[in-house]
Amino acid sequence: KVEFYDGASKIGEDSVAPFGFIWQAPPGGKHLLTARATDALGDVAASQIVSITVNSAPTIRITAPANNQPLLTQPVQIAAEASDPDGHVVRVEFFNGGTNKLGEALTAPYTFLWSNVPFGTNVLTAVATDDNGAAAISEPVTNNVPARIVRVLTTSGSPAGTVIVPIQFETIANENALGFTLNFDPAALAFASAESRMTVPGASFIVNSNQVAGGRLGVTLALPSGQPFSPGTHQIVETRFTISPTVTAGTTTIGFGDQ
Repeated sequence: KVEFYDGASKIGEDSVAPFGFIWQAPPGGKHLLTARATDALGDVAASQIVSITVNSAPTIRITAPANNQPLLTQPVQIAAEASDPDGHVVRVEFFNGGTNKLGEALTAPYTFLWSNVPFGTNVLTAVATDDNGAAAISEPVTNNVPARIVRVLTTSGSPAGTVIVPIQFETIANENALGFTLNFDPAALAFASAESRMTVPGASFIVNSNQVAGGRLGVTLALPSGQPFSPGTHQIVETRFTISPTVTAGTTTIGFGDQ
């Protein structure tokens, strides 16, 4: 028989010529290989040492978005951390569903801005490749894009002036109505008005301004029974706020309390 060793550790043997052994998934790093032949009388002879270096695969993980995080805004930035213990990473590729390549990054920080994210469940993975061609795949990250997305568009204004804040609605046409609450800083903004921008005959539009002094504005929209929103992006509401004359330069956030 012939036994094969990595240093002092036996890794396999073969009892039939030609003597060979397939070493499955050897660990990365330097290895000192020898073979020991034993004859029928029990005499043993060892080969000379052969030194080899096995390339270590890179490591990679997706850092954004977080697993199970709903994707409520677009585009979505995908970010990954990747490293290689015995070389360097030359490419990070981003995939949805395992085979649908979204894009790649060749240098750190490894990011990709994903536009036109499909509705429903998306499973993201990232693949890192090192300078010797070894590749590693990240753990999957699962995210859901809701059938509807309501977003506040960025706008600007001046102290004591009026600012118009459009609200968009993105749908896949399975929604007939929606309601949401806008949260804002009442020290910076005072609610002035809200107008519907829907053009569908018979649509209803209700504004609840009872809590605007505390920075909350409720909005409800509904189409006639049995009529869903058409797929795509719609500007549904236009809100107006008066900016406080004492506000300083900077930004203030208008977000959603519920939707």
